[in-house]
Amino acid sequence: MASNTIILKGWGVRKEAKAATVITPGQFITIGATGLSRAAAGAVEKTVAVENEVIGKDLNTDYAIGDNVLYEAVHSGQEVNALLAQGAGNTAVVGSPLKVGTLGNLVVGALPADVAALIGYAMEAKDNSGGSAPIRLRVEIA
Repeated sequence: MASNTIILKGWGVRKEAKAATVITPGQFITIGATGLSRAAAGAVEKTVAVENEVIGKDLNTDYAIGDNVLYEAVHSGQEVNALLAQGAGNTAVVGSPLKVGTLGNLVVGALPADVAALIGYAMEAKDNSGGSAPIRLRVEIA
């Protein structure tokens, strides 16, 4: 199912802050002294950049450094249109546990080893093990 929005079901807390790096809607982010950045591998904050609907931007329009980024603090049960990182092992099946990999994109994890870093579960099957860029993946937040 294709979607033109990041938040698919449920409502979290919508916030806004300046971008310290280039951020793509659907990436998980962290906030620091210089602004928002793409989350590092293993990050546990459940905050995701959303499209800038205020000025008519879609989910494929990146935020540039210094832009005001709209993001949402998401919660258990909420459904989002996130990004699955490319690379070996990134083949998600329905129910696959997901954690933050590099640059705020999700990677397939393993339970119980990754329970502390768990972000959510795949809601669809997608294979990005041989991909060259992140792809969209529907995720239920844990």
